Amino acid sequence: MIMHSTCIWACLALLASLPEFAISAQQITKPASASDGVLRSADVLQGALWTDSGNCEVDDEVLRNSQCLLQKKAESLDTASRKVLGGQRVEAGVRIGTRDWSAHGKAGMLKAALVDEVCSEDFYQPSQLETDFHEHAIAWTQDQIGLCSHLGQSATQWIDQNKAGILTGENTSVFSRLCKKGYPVQLLEPLAGILRDPRFICNDTSMFMLLSIEWLVLADGEVRRTGSVPSKHLFFDAGGSHFSDAMRFFTSAYQQRGIVFDRIYAWEAKNQTYENYWIDVPAEVRQFWEPRVTFYNGVPVSAEPGNQNNPVERVYELCSPDDFCAFKLDIDTPLVELAITQQLLNSPHKTAASLDEFFFEHHVNGLMEHFGWEGCTNGTFLDSYNLFSALRHMGVRAHSWI
Repeated sequence: MIMHSTCIWACLALLASLPEFAISAQQITKPASASDGVLRSADVLQGALWTDSGNCEVDDEVLRNSQCLLQKKAESLDTASRKVLGGQRVEAGVRIGTRDWSAHGKAGMLKAALVDEVCSEDFYQPSQLETDFHEHAIAWTQDQIGLCSHLGQSATQWIDQNKAGILTGENTSVFSRLCKKGYPVQLLEPLAGILRDPRFICNDTSMFMLLSIEWLVLADGEVRRTGSVPSKHLFFDAGGSHFSDAMRFFTSAYQQRGIVFDRIYAWEAKNQTYENYWIDVPAEVRQFWEPRVTFYNGVPVSAEPGNQNNPVERVYELCSPDDFCAFKLDIDTPLVELAITQQLLNSPHKTAASLDEFFFEHHVNGLMEHFGWEGCTNGTFLDSYNLFSALRHMGVRAHSWI
């Protein structure tokens, strides 16, 4: 069942109205005019994620039991790969026709926490680049010329600084900031462009760039309060056909940034041999992580409240404010994905208290339909900006995914 709604302009208005933030070396303070922006940004999204522009034909059975258009998506991805690569051979590690492809590139080196700057209040400060794209979301993501002309040099600054791990001069304005009272200021990549590597389409349409993760700024071990040690680190992977697709990246990238997961919960709807989940994983990597992984083989995630295979329910059940919990949602089933995401938005206090980082590939109309999304989209890039922005206003490090 599709819930019809208008585009979510209230969150856009909230962000556009935020005044400049005064930043000192010791403490970050949010203006009084945005004192309750966190809850308001979530409230305006209540029931507003579903649009009437989606073109996946599904019934209620899909919501309960399975995944939308899996075969259609596989065929679309295969076609897209040929378009991107011009018929050339796909590089090693990419399995055409599967939902989760291997993440490409090296994780960014930019520290998420500015340890010398401590927040006195909770707030989210979008960068100027993010604010500009949010204000012109539809116009600036309609075609390649509009997209690339407005990303401009900011795309180069974004990637160069993230890869080098150094903020330089005025270019620091590319990155957005998140504050939780008593915690260090946190940096995040801006919500801008088509929510992928900003070089994709503009500079390069290779498979590498399509699957690049070099634009993301992940959390690190210093995002907690000084002296605070999380009691446990948990990762929830909804849509994990192979450890080597996404979890190999997440585990190694987080480990390099001082976060080692105690438990990983992974769901995959398509039944397969257990060994297939660990395909292409080096023996020493598997030896370390296998005891920590709970793999729900042939078990689709559910959007049903109270269901043990609803990852949001599991996050709420297992994670406390003292833990570090991350959640990746990528099952290529728009109705189920959006229902799950809506649950995070519907319970802002519970979400803020239990979830630290969120990754989601939101399939929407637009330029990405030429690269694998055609035939199974819902909404626009403005809807994506609003979704991720609302979660960031709650205090969740919300990112688009590949």
